[in-house]
Amino acid sequence: MRESALRSGGKERDSGFELLRIIWMLLIIGYHYYYHGGGPGPQLWVNLFRDSGVFTNGFPAVAGFFLLTGWHLSAARFQWRKVLRMLGTLVFCSWLGLLIAALFDPGEMTTLQVVVSLLPISSPRSWFAGAYIAAYCFLPFIQKGCAWLRGCAGREYDLFTGLGFLFFVIFKFLSPMHGLPSEFIWAVYLFCLGDWLKLRFGERLPSVRLCLLGYLGTMLFQFGWTRLFGVLAEKSELAALYADHIVARYSPTVVLGAIFMIFLFAQVHFSSRLVNRIAACNFGVYLLHDNGILHHLWWFKSLKTDYYSTLLSRYQILHFLFSVVFVYGVCVLLDLLRQATAERLWMKLADRFLDRFSAYEHTDL
Repeated sequence: MRESALRSGGKERDSGFELLRIIWMLLIIGYHYYYHGGGPGPQLWVNLFRDSGVFTNGFPAVAGFFLLTGWHLSAARFQWRKVLRMLGTLVFCSWLGLLIAALFDPGEMTTLQVVVSLLPISSPRSWFAGAYIAAYCFLPFIQKGCAWLRGCAGREYDLFTGLGFLFFVIFKFLSPMHGLPSEFIWAVYLFCLGDWLKLRFGERLPSVRLCLLGYLGTMLFQFGWTRLFGVLAEKSELAALYADHIVARYSPTVVLGAIFMIFLFAQVHFSSRLVNRIAACNFGVYLLHDNGILHHLWWFKSLKTDYYSTLLSRYQILHFLFSVVFVYGVCVLLDLLRQATAERLWMKLADRFLDRFSAYEHTDL
């Protein structure tokens, strides 16, 4: 009863944005291919592909997931059921990763990894999931704040997003701050920024050509920026301290790259149950493929990424494409299995709890 009541009128979600979510997850996996396994090789053209970021930069995708939630902010409805589902996905994917590692790669497991897998909320690897869930819990307050800003003359919302960009992007871009509180504030701002983008550009989107050129341009600018700081990092300890942070998730080019992709796919409209079904697995895919206890199994034991960075580096791009599709496909199948088994049981328990809580809340004392 509860699940059917919570469906949005039985309408299929627009598959354009769902396809974008799939592409973003492939970019994140592509970034982790190089981050965890595939290093630079002797071929210049292979390294240019790796460093360009057009297909291997996952940071715009991470920012994009938050921005896209903000894009739909005004129509979103907060549900405790969704919070419990996300928490269940976080826990069960972590436990599933522990089980897979114990079966297929027990020699690489450490005591700390086992403890973190049993208590995934305590893991810094869960920063994305933790920040998203925490920000979603404040969704009603964020919606009220954005609704008030939308109801003003418009300048207040423009001023808020402009100053927010200067502070949350430029300031954090220059300040290596980490941790869930910092990521939570960052996520809340991206929710608001996504809502503002739809308000200002939803009815007059840039052309497809401009969106493509904008994304490619920001990624190529990021490439030059990265190369510059790579050189400076070799000569300056201060540059080395900030280099990774400046070209990572808080870079202005990262945010702009995500915005151009949203503008592009806002103009793509079609309906596909298959695309929507696969995209619904993305949260589980992210948690399964980026589980620290599975890194060795994914990238070294199964896919041999170290060989394709040295002895077989000329084939690294083909191996990269195969690996990204392989990891995504396996994780989708694992998450579908999780949804059909553990999640069904978990959501039955969650529905009983929410029904009892709702009945207690409306009981006259």
